[in-house]
Amino acid sequence: MPDCYADPRFNPAIDRQTGYKTRCLLSVPLLGIDGALVGVLQLLNKRTGIFNTDDEQIAKILGAHFAVALQRAMLLDEFVLKQKMDRDMVLAREIQQNALPKAMPELAGYGFAAWSQPADETGGDIYDAVDLGDNRIGFLMADASGHGIGPALSAAQFRAMFRMGLLLGAGLEELMAKINIQLNSDLPSGRFVTAFAGILDGSTHTICYHSAGQAPLIHYRAAQDRVEWLEASALHRECSPRRRQTAR
Repeated sequence: MPDCYADPRFNPAIDRQTGYKTRCLLSVPLLGIDGALVGVLQLLNKRTGIFNTDDEQIAKILGAHFAVALQRAMLLDEFVLKQKMDRDMVLAREIQQNALPKAMPELAGYGFAAWSQPADETGGDIYDAVDLGDNRIGFLMADASGHGIGPALSAAQFRAMFRMGLLLGAGLEELMAKINIQLNSDLPSGRFVTAFAGILDGSTHTICYHSAGQAPLIHYRAAQDRVEWLEASALHRECSPRRRQTAR
């Protein structure tokens, strides 16, 4: 721009704020190695006259060096950020894995096994088994929508509320209803957690459960060599017969 104020593209707002008078201006793009625009170099108010083609060539040469330097700095910043994110992901994975039971509880006449393999560094899946005493064991299997740290936090939150509620003596019906209310308040729109939660009574060989979105459930009756397919349940105040299954 040989005369900035004569060019309609020029914005004089900065001049008015600073009191500086921009007379002429030369701008060249700063293009990185891959041709990506990483910035703009602007030269203001040549000491004598206006900017010419020689000035433009010099500015392009300097701009090429500046672009490489800027791009290198940006790549280093991205590398440092990625390293930090990688460390955070490793820590999140360790926390999530440590939240899983180190060993499954023991109950006469029953054998339990569980395994989890996240799709990413961390996942939205979690399970738990809580020894409630009196031949009773609480079980949880939850799956938060999505992958990564966010769903992992949601699943961990579910597990913590479930375990704490059982250890404090809350009933399964009330506990799941309260967890549902809390998650509905905490989770952003479009996010959810499906879960199976149940309490196995080894004395009566029955399991009372809620299956919130986890279906179908496969119940294999070994004595009859028969499989039952159980649908997901809703939250009710009482444990209905459909959700009370013989656990033999």
